[in-house]
Amino acid sequence: MRIVKKTKQSRKKKIINKILPVLFVGLIGVGGLFTAYQPYKNHLVKNTEEKVLSVKQTAQTVKKNQEKVENTPIEEKNQVEKEAPSASDEEATPKEPDYDPTKVTELTMADVLEGNRNADRIVQQFGIGKIVVPNLGIQLPILVGIANTNLAVGAGTMKESQQMGIGNYALAGHHMKNKNLLFGPLEDAKEGQSIYLTNYETVYHYIISSNTIVGPNDGHVVNDVENQNLITLITCAEGGKKRYAIQGTLSETYTYNDVPSDIKQLFN
Repeated sequence: MRIVKKTKQSRKKKIINKILPVLFVGLIGVGGLFTAYQPYKNHLVKNTEEKVLSVKQTAQTVKKNQEKVENTPIEEKNQVEKEAPSASDEEATPKEPDYDPTKVTELTMADVLEGNRNADRIVQQFGIGKIVVPNLGIQLPILVGIANTNLAVGAGTMKESQQMGIGNYALAGHHMKNKNLLFGPLEDAKEGQSIYLTNYETVYHYIISSNTIVGPNDGHVVNDVENQNLITLITCAEGGKKRYAIQGTLSETYTYNDVPSDIKQLFN
């Protein structure tokens, strides 16, 4: 399948590109968590991961959520956030994708509780697909934006309007003290392992090419590279002082209906 990359750079994309290094600094994981709460946090996050596996995403819901990102001007998003009432826990989840790096913090108990209570609604509102890394046991929804509630549920897109299979598709996820949760297993990622993404129209197969530890200011690793279609997965390392940057290269694409059965079952 041939995908044509759009060359015109919107004002929105230019703004996002300028803040990427700051956004990268904001991705925090293990450091400073209250150990007294950690076992219960881990239990809730694991329970949330199990919940979201049963949340139904379709090509139609994914397309609707993706179009919502692409068609909403930044000024309008900011205005919605300013005017949004602060009400019950259910209404606390942002109504628009949030890419503000200053709001990305360690997962608080409130984040984890909200993610657990509202997992279905969060995926339906922000879900644009799924990521599976079979060798590492990762199966998570892909959600637009890096709101803490999103990162308590799955993996968040780091750049507005990024598209699977085009450029450098960057995802962020938290690394809990239990390394089997969320993006924690990425510390064991190895060259040659497979990463699969789907938007329920197409399945994208990437092959891991590197697993490196980078500094918190090395936001350039999520930048596009000319003539390369990559994936970059980011999570924290060394107690939050550094970052794992797992990169892979696009190997194959399949239409969702024609994907080999052993791959399709990963998304069922």
